[in-house]
Amino acid sequence: MKVNFVLFLILTSLAAFGQEVDLVRLGYTKTELTSEQIGMAASADGRHVAFVFKDKSIRIFNVQAGRFVKSISGPLSDLFDLQLTNDGKVIMIQASQVFVLDWKTEKSLAQFTTKAIITKSSYLSSANLLAAGQREGWVTIWDLTSLKEINTFQYKKHHVSALALNPNGTSIAVGVMALIGESNSINLFDIKTGSVLAQTIKGVYSMVVFEANGKRIVSAGINKIGTKTEVKVFDGNSLQLLKEINTIGFIVNAIMPYGGVISQDKFLGITASKSFNVYDLESGTFHSPLNRMAINYLDISIWG
Repeated sequence: MKVNFVLFLILTSLAAFGQEVDLVRLGYTKTELTSEQIGMAASADGRHVAFVFKDKSIRIFNVQAGRFVKSISGPLSDLFDLQLTNDGKVIMIQASQVFVLDWKTEKSLAQFTTKAIITKSSYLSSANLLAAGQREGWVTIWDLTSLKEINTFQYKKHHVSALALNPNGTSIAVGVMALIGESNSINLFDIKTGSVLAQTIKGVYSMVVFEANGKRIVSAGINKIGTKTEVKVFDGNSLQLLKEINTIGFIVNAIMPYGGVISQDKFLGITASKSFNVYDLESGTFHSPLNRMAINYLDISIWG
């Protein structure tokens, strides 16, 4: 029963989590905004940041110039996820819809409809690929350069809770979660064929992320009785377990990662409490969660 309750908290936290803007470092003030922000994303090259607001407006911030350079009207206000490509596309995800806009020309380039409600998304800038994990285990991958679907396949009839495109652009890691507390492996699928290339040990996984070179992946989730976060490191090709990170118990899932990045042998896991947990992948140790103010000025290299 406890597992079911914790899994319910995970799902509701994913839906309710709102993204925050660091107003000071981006150099603008709240008086410049007329609507509540509901999403943001940065391009991989670091040149632009896109903000989406509740009034459906999208504003593009040029980081080098330190100012907004574009304001357009978007197609939706109930945003699930947002991506900004290096080639000037804004990708907006809501329910079972994916909208692709050219922010420079304000032209709608494409609209995709998925088989089920989207529960996770993953974007790979180097290959310009977008993947959407959905309820009932569906996964769809698109090429955002050609604006064409590459493949759709299904991993069981549970919702996709963990999703990460491999940096090599040929495979994708997928984990699914069932409300009954069933354990499932994270599977590595071939993008074009949908065939399974490798599997992790079974668990209850809330996220997965690849290292930039693809050599390792990190997963997070909960133990079988729902009392502790589990963070594991796997080989990026064979998905064999390399290491388990020491973590702490919890009452609710507020400190459990459901997304994150790997940098300098550190895993920064974003949580439902709008903070980061920092894990050292070499020593296998866990650092105290960092709140939003700490994140703004965090230098990963000092966490040893």
